[in-house]
Parts: sequence; structure tokens; C-alpha cells
Amino acid sequence: MFAVSNFTNEFPKLVSYTKMRKLMQDVLVLLYSYLTDRQARPTGIAFVDSSKLQVCHNLRILRHQVFKGTA
Repeated sequence: MFAVSNFTNEFPKLVSYTKMRKLMQDVLVLLYSYLTDRQARPTGIAFVDSSKLQVCHNLRILRHQVFKGTA
């Protein structure tokens, strides 16, 4: 509402909040349709990377056990 009341000269085609919500709903449907169409089709080929990923220094191993028992 701040922009509507203070910047009407700078943004002459600024739409109201209600109109913006309607436009966003319309765009969301189109965007969902586009992304669904462009989604990659499964090929049955998968790649697994078993390389080690270091997430913290070895000094903190005993203190940082967030996923102990899970990982």
C-alpha cells in the first residue's frame, strides 16, 4: 500500500493488491503447466556418488551428533 499511495507518478501502471493476487493466481497456473511439461522423464539410469563428504572438522565429531543413529 505504501507504493500505491506514494509512488503513483513513478509507477503509473501499478495495480491494486486485489488485482495483483488475481494476476499471480493466473500466472501460477501457467507456470505449473509449463514446469510440468518441461519436467524430465525418468530414464531408469541412476548415478550414485559414494565419495566422502566432510561436513565438520574432526575436532567436533564428538560434540556434533545431530544425526547419531540415523546416518
